[in-house]
Amino acid sequence: MYKYSVSQGILRHIFIKHKDLAKALGAKNAEELYDKLKNIIEHADEVYTDVFNAIYYVKKINELYANIIIYGNVIKTAYLLSHKTYNKMKRKKWIQKLS
Repeated sequence: MYKYSVSQGILRHIFIKHKDLAKALGAKNAEELYDKLKNIIEHADEVYTDVFNAIYYVKKINELYANIIIYGNVIKTAYLLSHKTYNKMKRKKWIQKLS
């Protein structure tokens, strides 16, 4: 059973405001995007947490990184990171790698 939820509003937000992520994942609509996000969470390359117990699931897609942020078992947002931004995130003191 899938343990994370996401509202339709958040899915629409990600699909519309983060079109580059939807395009990189090949999602043609919000429903497909949901399936792609689930797949990234289940097969993340790296997982991080921060001081607020948010969880960051990171998956490399070509030369970019998909980043999904979950707090309290709810997907809050998802977006693409450049290699430069990904490296900055890894160096932050308030974030630590889980796997």
